[in-house]
Amino acid sequence: MIYDFLWGDLITVPLPGDSSLGLSLLVIILIPAGIFCMIITRFLPVRMFPEMIRISMEKRNEADKDRSVSGIEALIVSTATRVGMGNLVGVVAAVSAGGAGAIFWMWLAVVIGSAPCAAASADVDHPVKSGLLQSLGVFIDTIIICSCTAFVMLLVPEEMVSGLSGMDLLQEAMRYHFGKAGVIFIAVTLWLF
Repeated sequence: MIYDFLWGDLITVPLPGDSSLGLSLLVIILIPAGIFCMIITRFLPVRMFPEMIRISMEKRNEADKDRSVSGIEALIVSTATRVGMGNLVGVVAAVSAGGAGAIFWMWLAVVIGSAPCAAASADVDHPVKSGLLQSLGVFIDTIIICSCTAFVMLLVPEEMVSGLSGMDLLQEAMRYHFGKAGVIFIAVTLWLF
């Protein structure tokens, strides 16, 4: 009941060709909220992307080297806390249920930061730099890693994966691209996560 309330089609928009687009409550709330935040911040994640890369390459103060965590180290730790089962299982579920269009919504609704402790420990000369590094971590997690998972599945001939869903779909896609090594890689990755 809660799932239907949050994700069920609250509004149906008719489209050409006798098709329609269903919009759920969460889509109706999240997409305008994301657009609003992008406008208010003047497209900060896009505008500041080069600065994020530059900050990730900064060297830390040699005097504090043994007692602190550099910005890039904090980025790596926080990215490690974000990357997990959702990057495999979540993407597989989204693509299985919604098709290739799920990737577009994944990119549009990047929320996917969740590592304030790692960010707080970074030895950077301004707190904004730490925030920009964490934004870069969200980009790495959602745009790069989740997209790679989705594209691995979408680039398999349809006849090889028809009727498959979930982890069976991902394993067959990895088998197609990388042979047995791909299936072993997924098994090991799931075990580590």
